[in-house]
Amino acid sequence: MSGMHSPQTYREAARAKGVPEHAIELALSLALPQAELTGTDEDGGILVGRYGGLPSLPEGVEWNSGLDFVASVDCAALPPDACNLPCHATATCCSSPPGPTPTGSR
Repeated sequence: MSGMHSPQTYREAARAKGVPEHAIELALSLALPQAELTGTDEDGGILVGRYGGLPSLPEGVEWNSGLDFVASVDCAALPPDACNLPCHATATCCSSPPGPTPTGSR
């Protein structure tokens, strides 16, 4: 049942296939909204972030060259129901791989 974009569409398709109501409700309770990040805007999506390179930082702020930049997402550009993360509407989330653990820490 891939490509379903609403709980109601999923519910109707599952009912048509004879899936018990309790199983449908369980599946829907576990389903989470998602936003897919792709490398291009081929599908007509909106630009909400970037992969690799250097992050966009405020003027006068320099990137620590010892860190690898993976990606950033402009949370304000995401549809409000795109994910269930507690993102602030004006925030930009950046991701870098974890660095080495300091000696003596857990």
